[in-house]
Amino acid sequence: MSSCALTPAYGRDYKSKSKIMADLKAGKDFILHDEFSRWNGKYINMPQLIEAGYTYVKVRNADLTKSWDISEALSSLQSGGADC
Repeated sequence: MSSCALTPAYGRDYKSKSKIMADLKAGKDFILHDEFSRWNGKYINMPQLIEAGYTYVKVRNADLTKSWDISEALSSLQSGGADC
């Protein structure tokens, strides 16, 4: 199981998980936080998360005061599911 945390890129801020998922599905960039990856601190999007094999993903936001676990939604997208 590979895990990471993401924060929104380009100054975006979210107050809900549904808005995060909509932007991930739209292919928008997030910043990867994985100290064991050479890509730590770089931009990443949903297809790249799937390709990299991440299975446990948290998104930190609302000015870094909240975090959302999107692992289940990510796994649904990996298996071809449309709804999260």
